[in-house]
Amino acid sequence: MKKRNMNMERKNIMRKNKKGWIKLIEAFIATMFLLGVIAVIVQSDKFRNDDYSVVEERATKIIRGIEIDDALRAEVIAVGTAVESGEGGFPDGVKTFLDNHNLQLGECVLKICPAGTDCLMSEDIDNEIFSKDVLITATKDIYDPKTLKVFCWAE
Repeated sequence: MKKRNMNMERKNIMRKNKKGWIKLIEAFIATMFLLGVIAVIVQSDKFRNDDYSVVEERATKIIRGIEIDDALRAEVIAVGTAVESGEGGFPDGVKTFLDNHNLQLGECVLKICPAGTDCLMSEDIDNEIFSKDVLITATKDIYDPKTLKVFCWAE
């Protein structure tokens, strides 16, 4: 009788253990599914951040290139009022420089403003915009500081 009771107890324990293992496997599968979803979200965000790091790098190259070139600096300082790269009165040399260094995956706009004024982009863009500015202060002959600001975005 004792032997029979022991066998029955073992069978009951095994049944209970089977239910426990099934719940454990369900929890493991659910955890793996959630980790997979999180991994997909993180990877897609990483690709987006890579695009913006390229945009930031190009914008910095555009600003630095104009800042270093004496002829382009002179063109920027010679501008009288605030002007954007798509408008008339924008210096041709600076516009050409921008066109030669513009992005393949996005677009950039330059704006020249008198120093100390707000230098805002005139059009509204629905994308995230990276902007960077630099103060162009003088050439050998002229002191008329201007703010040169670049606005770039990925398309």
